Amino acid sequence: MPEMDGIEALQVIKEKWPDLRVIVMSTFSDVEQAVTSLQNGAVGNLLKSTQPKELIDTVRLIYAGGTSVTQEIAEQVFEEMKQQRMQLMERGEFTWVNPYGLNKREFDLLDQLFHGFRYKKSRLA
Repeated sequence: MPEMDGIEALQVIKEKWPDLRVIVMSTFSDVEQAVTSLQNGAVGNLLKSTQPKELIDTVRLIYAGGTSVTQEIAEQVFEEMKQQRMQLMERGEFTWVNPYGLNKREFDLLDQLFHGFRYKKSRLA
């Protein structure tokens, strides 16, 4: 974009129309940009190479009140969070934050499902 980057445009848009639901589209998968756009009010993040059907499905999801990020971005974000958590644990600085009231077993099960294990096949079943 010639006059400003996508994040700056998002900030201007959200300032003028705070209730507008914005999907950011990018040429390449960049976790930092995706996180920054979400922190600045975007409710979706897609690659410009997204197939038309997926784009339509995402617009419908966003219109219905949902949010969406690509699987690749989600995996990268979760991997970075895991690495940060491990670093904090190694330094003894990790504090368990549990805003949803999950117990350790429930959290581990969600982690297994995130990594593609089926409940019956997970080591927690």
